[in-house]
Amino acid sequence: VDITMFRDDLPEKPAEPTNGGNEIPFDINGKTVILISVDTSALGAAFTRRVHEALQREIGVDPHAVMVSAIHIHTGGPQLLEVFWGQKEDKKVTEFFLRETVAVAVEAYRNRVPVTACFAVGCEDRISFCRNYQMSDGSVRTNPGRKRAAEIVCPASEIDCTLSTMRFDDE
Repeated sequence: VDITMFRDDLPEKPAEPTNGGNEIPFDINGKTVILISVDTSALGAAFTRRVHEALQREIGVDPHAVMVSAIHIHTGGPQLLEVFWGQKEDKKVTEFFLRETVAVAVEAYRNRVPVTACFAVGCEDRISFCRNYQMSDGSVRTNPGRKRAAEIVCPASEIDCTLSTMRFDDE
């Protein structure tokens, strides 16, 4: 089961919306999968690969069975700035995020219990908006930001009101 995906890997296709929570390891037909949601606006492929490598060393989990996502906050704590609008990376913040992300995922893995997983899809059209834009260089960008507003040519997709939800119940 390969559940890894990076926005960098899909330059032509808009990123799919995700709904993250906490670190939740679970077995699917005898396979361990770890879902990690980090409280920051964006994650880069390099950071995610470091998490994969650390979890493989710490608990032996296959990197393809680990999905790391950002919950996309707009206010609040520190950011992983190397991927957030090209700002300079703060190495201390990056190391803090890496250390804490791995520690919590390892703790969750070691304390995992059997669960029943549920998934639902709905539509929330009262607060939805277009996130994907055709840029003047021909590329399609997801949320290009204010600094690139002058480069936006037009929306590149329809408004997506999809709201995916996962729920896990202890057995």
